[in-house]
Amino acid sequence: MDNNTQALVLLIKRQVLQMRQLRQFQWSLPEGTSGESTITPSVTSPEVQQAILDQKLILMIESEGIHDISDDMFEVFTDLMMVAPKRPENGGPPLKPCFKSYSLDRSCNKVVTVMEEQTTISAGTTGLRTWEASFWLAEHLIAHPELLAGKNVVDVGCGVGFLGIACALLGAKKVALTDGNHDVLAMVQQNIGYNNVPCSTTASLLDWESFTDEQIAALEAQVLILSDLTYDPTNIVPLVSVLKALLVRGVDAYMSSAIRNPQTFVDFFIRIREECVGVQIDEIPLEDTEHLFFFDEGTVQTVKVFHLHFP
Repeated sequence: MDNNTQALVLLIKRQVLQMRQLRQFQWSLPEGTSGESTITPSVTSPEVQQAILDQKLILMIESEGIHDISDDMFEVFTDLMMVAPKRPENGGPPLKPCFKSYSLDRSCNKVVTVMEEQTTISAGTTGLRTWEASFWLAEHLIAHPELLAGKNVVDVGCGVGFLGIACALLGAKKVALTDGNHDVLAMVQQNIGYNNVPCSTTASLLDWESFTDEQIAALEAQVLILSDLTYDPTNIVPLVSVLKALLVRGVDAYMSSAIRNPQTFVDFFIRIREECVGVQIDEIPLEDTEHLFFFDEGTVQTVKVFHLHFP
């Protein structure tokens, strides 16, 4: 298998691992990633079909009309069609949690696997799934591993734990995943176990409204990561309260957020400047490059990433 064909198979594999919807799949290498070869590999070539079949993926290949469908591929497709359940909107049962795997590199050598819900809200919380702002922050940390190397990382409002576990794989010395919801923490604890983390990685309760000085000190934070925590106006005051305790001189905070409610976002920064006098807030430009993760094109333009610290 030549380099371009291997790159195409890895592109498909990363989308399968992330459980990207088939209608949103990228079926060809982005422009400028074809390497030295001038031949662009076809997703429907027999070689690529077999490689993808080995990854347990069925492709919609008839439309290209160049190569015949592999008999093995057709058999797998038929089996999947027979057992595919109805979605809730079509009269099917409620969706169960699923496993998603997010590759931190293009070769799928570093992969974070998490169990998460397939719905927006479950058990009264939005914290049981991975949100897209986390991907933007993860890409920044992947591009700059020196920000984490040998440091104690605290994930504030960790959700299912994707970002915190990613930090453990990217070179952090110790990772503490914190949340205020017991159902979220139960899932996080399982997700830590699904990954071969190379450093101490724990999940613990951190209630933004009733934390103690002892809890804050025990975290020994050097780097804070926060993702998609400013969507709810009622979160602003308690979030800033816990940040005021954690974000002291010598601690760096990296924050990503989808701007769903612009006023809530503005209110957060007004309050953090009032409570953390002298804090510097630098917006990190999101570079227009080929991404490791796969985004909903309708929301990517609203995501911002920031670095908060005391100079």
